Amino acid sequence: MSSFTSPPTPTTSLSLPGPRELISTAESAKKLLQGLECDFSKVTELKLGDKSYTLEGCSTICSLLLSKCVNCTSLDLSDVIAGRPESEGLEILHLFSQTASLHLKNLVSLNLSDNAMGLKGISSCLPIFTKFRNTLQELYMCNDGLSHQSMSEIADICTKPSRISFRTLHFYNNMSGEEGAKHLVEILKEQDGLESLRFSGTRAGYVGSAYLVEGLEGVGFGGSLKWLDLGDNTFSGENGEKISKLFQEGFGSNLEYLNLRDCCLGVTSSSSLLKSLCSKLKYLDMSGNELTPENCGELRKAILRNQGLETLKIDENDEFGTQGIYGISKALSASKLKEFSAQGCEIKDKGGLKVLEALEGCKIVLEGNMFSGEVLGRLVEGGVEEMEDNVSDEEEDYETEEEEEEEEEVDELTEAVEKTRIE
Repeated sequence: MSSFTSPPTPTTSLSLPGPRELISTAESAKKLLQGLECDFSKVTELKLGDKSYTLEGCSTICSLLLSKCVNCTSLDLSDVIAGRPESEGLEILHLFSQTASLHLKNLVSLNLSDNAMGLKGISSCLPIFTKFRNTLQELYMCNDGLSHQSMSEIADICTKPSRISFRTLHFYNNMSGEEGAKHLVEILKEQDGLESLRFSGTRAGYVGSAYLVEGLEGVGFGGSLKWLDLGDNTFSGENGEKISKLFQEGFGSNLEYLNLRDCCLGVTSSSSLLKSLCSKLKYLDMSGNELTPENCGELRKAILRNQGLETLKIDENDEFGTQGIYGISKALSASKLKEFSAQGCEIKDKGGLKVLEALEGCKIVLEGNMFSGEVLGRLVEGGVEEMEDNVSDEEEDYETEEEEEEEEEVDELTEAVEKTRIE
């Protein structure tokens, strides 16, 4: 082993060097480790993902590296079985899991994303869940192709014989459907210390989203929740009313990140929710929720209320248009945004120029709108991201008596916010 270690170098995080590659033999694994100059016993974060392994390569990595990182508390095993036959992939997952359970002391964070898991894959990882159920706080299982049966198995693992108390739970881009959301609710029970939750792109549909809203009731009122991604769920109709009510009752009072992209909220629920948002947001995505100019009042108030807001996305709200941009332009000017995206909102020339005027120095993305060639050039010259998908159209004659009223309202809101901050 002396060839793999050098005089100890202070370190906490370790990733395998080089590009994405297959570690196919013991020799290739040993060669990879020769370039690592650190004391493995001092590693607290180990990233073995972004490499793919054969069973032989995995065995060598486990023997010469993973087993030596005894103080590792964060283990990344994402995308480690890419391209491997199912039987070999299962053995690889089991070997990594078994080695970690035998040699690591206290695992806190586990990333199993980007692996084709299924029930067999989850079973292969049982040793790591069994050993560290009292210390595990963070679990990432994104893009694993999880079915509702897989989510049922995960729910059993996380709740029996006792509950694992999570700080972070991320499930994204799986196919667990309605029943999968129901199983998530079981996991969420009594998770009053949850700080980060991602349940998006799981094909939950309307029924599954109703289960999800039910599950949120137990996690967002203690003040711990700071990061929430519920993108691609269906919060139309009664679901929208229920999730809006949660926010009205104080849900997510300390949220800094909120993604509600493609949630079908609609005009009424969007306004209700925006009205109830906290004042600590740094990131807000309300794309694909059928926003119209009717939502401008609550949206601009939310912008002004969240003085630390850095990213705002309202893409694919195709009725928002130039009128919507005018409705929030003064709030945009008063904000500290670093990124603003309004792709596919049917914004025309005056709206695009208004955004450019309001957000000097901000990253602006306006792909898929309706700018003339002349204005398109001015926008790009002014710093707006390059646009390939743009549909030129005659600019509407948009002059509004509401603009002055809206600006006066924004001035009053801005003054009120500043007064509150000073007090």
